[in-house]
Order: sequence, then structure tokens, then C-alpha cells
Amino acid sequence: MSIVSIQDVRKEFGDIVAVSDASFDIKDGEFVSILGPSGSGKSTILRMIAGFETPTSGAIAIDGDDVVGVPPFNRNVNMVFQSLALFPHLTVAENIAYGLKQQGVGKEERSERIDEMLSVVHLEGYNDRMPDELSGGEQQRVALARAIVNEPKIVLFDEPLASLDRKLRQHMQRELQRIQAETGITFLYVTHDQEVALAVSDRMILLRDGEIEQIGTAEQLYDSPVSKFVADFIGDANDVEAQVVDSQGDTFTIDVGGDHVTVPSSVAQRPDALSIDGSVDVSFRPDLLSVTNEKPENGQLTIGGTVINRIYKGDEMTFVIETELGEITVHDEGAFDIGDDVAVAVAPESVNVFEKATPATHVE
Repeated sequence: MSIVSIQDVRKEFGDIVAVSDASFDIKDGEFVSILGPSGSGKSTILRMIAGFETPTSGAIAIDGDDVVGVPPFNRNVNMVFQSLALFPHLTVAENIAYGLKQQGVGKEERSERIDEMLSVVHLEGYNDRMPDELSGGEQQRVALARAIVNEPKIVLFDEPLASLDRKLRQHMQRELQRIQAETGITFLYVTHDQEVALAVSDRMILLRDGEIEQIGTAEQLYDSPVSKFVADFIGDANDVEAQVVDSQGDTFTIDVGGDHVTVPSSVAQRPDALSIDGSVDVSFRPDLLSVTNEKPENGQLTIGGTVINRIYKGDEMTFVIETELGEITVHDEGAFDIGDDVAVAVAPESVNVFEKATPATHVE
């Protein structure tokens, strides 16, 4: 069952189109992230679901009910902002109880539900503390407890972890997953940080210039990106230009810096649109590459170059290879030094081939 349904939603601010004809559904109990670069329209979508903005056109339904024009306080939705917006003059318990009190929940029940929420967010005994006595992570938990205490259909998050350091952010990612799993409440999380989205999401919605570029699981967006933009935004990717030199139906041959390699048609999002002698963008992940100073296996895509940097990462090294096609980053266990002449190799089925990208014309 869909808790949130967005159909052909468009939002204009004067002459600026912030969101263009967006459509998606979020199922009950899902953890979904909307991500994209700054200005892509993700926060605008969140604010339209919350009721802080009204769509120029299109439909928004929450739990089957049309909510366009319904004020925020009449929607069964809560929101956690980046600023958290805790009431500084109220205790932890009073902050959590605020929404319950507004709903007319009795004192005894409020007390029980406050204690229950403090247990869920692992802040037992913090009832009488003030917000300025809490760490950043503790304040995040209080804001989350306040958002879920009245059991909304969906909780909206607008980059609430952006101000935390990396270690605390990773800890709070795990906490969000745990709390969402324990409560079963639908979470919709907005972020520009693909690391956060990859870590917590059942599905991701990637925006570009107000339009949805791809919807899917982390694995789908990482392993099967529909465009060069998706490949570059989700995880790390190396990009080179190539020419199509032959097509045999279920395979085609590309020229990458003078090296001809035959790849399966399945690695191209639109193989029927690739023309002989046409330019294409080829993308491959650093973790799917290998570095060698020996003759690579037949059939692999190989690019010669020189090691210009190496970064130690515990169980592997990150090598930066200078090639005629530009710098290529590789995660490998090899023992190579700066200045070594090497070859970068990748299996044909591990590349992604895209039609040559054209500049976006959408106004943002």
C-alpha cells in the first residue's frame, strides 16, 4: 500500500521551475531517500508533502487522501529539520510531549509515551535535561522522538545529519535504520550526501534539475545507472569518451583510446540508439578495476598510464593513474609506486556505456 503518492507534481517560483512533473509512490514502512545536488528540487518536494508549499500542478496523496490545500497541522506527517528546532526553554520530556499535548493526550498517557520514546532512542532518564545540555547526537534523537511519538504515517527528514561530524553521522545513520525498523513508520529522507542515502535507504529517488533521473535500490543505482549523471553522483566513477566501431546485435565494439573492446549490449542503457562512429561516454567503478604491469587478459578493456598518487586504505590501496584519457582512480591490493608504468584493466561486462550526454536545458 502507498502511504505517499506523487503524481505529475510541478512547482514554479515565478519563472523558475523547481520541480518538473515528478511522479513516485512510497510504500508503507519504507525508508526512502530523495537525493541530488543543491538546487535539484529535493527539499521543495519534501515541503510540498509536508504542506509548507503548494504545488503549481499535480496531485499529492497521503494514505489515500488528497492533501493539496490541506494545512500542515492537518496532515498525518511530522518533519525533522536540519536545525532540529527543539524548544530551548523546554526539557527533553516537554519537547517530546509538545505534539501530544496539542492533541489533548492526557498527562498519564503522555508520561508513558515519553518514557517509551526515550527508550526507543536510547535516552532513558533524560526527561529533565535541557537541550543545551545535550550533545549534537542526543539532540538529534530528541528531535526524532518528538517526531514519532504521535505515530504519524510518515516522518520527513530535511538533511538532519548535515551538521554532524562523519563518525557521529555514521552512528546516527545506524540509529535511524534501527528506529525505523522498530517502529515501522515510513521515513522519507532528503539529502545531498549519497553516502548517507546508500547506507539507510530501501529505495532512492535521484533528482537532477527538478526532474527524477532514476528511482531504485542502492544496488540498482550503483550497478545499473541509467545515465552518466547517475553513475557520477552515486558512488565513485571513472569516465572516458569512446567511439562505437561495430555492432553485432547482442554485442558492440568500442574504441577507447585506440584499444578496441567488445562489450555486451546489456551494459548500454539504450543500445539501439548507439550508432557506428558515434561518440559514447564509458563509465567504470574504481573497485571493479585492476592495476597490472603484466599483459592483461584478452578481451579486457585496458588503458595504459603512470601511477601519480597512492593512498593507503587498510586492506587496499587507492591508485590514481595518469592516462592519455585523463586520470583514472583504482582500488587495488597491488604494490605499485608513484612513477610506475602500469595498465588499468576492466572486464567488458563491468563498464557502463551511455549516449553522449547533452547539456541540461532545464531552468533551476
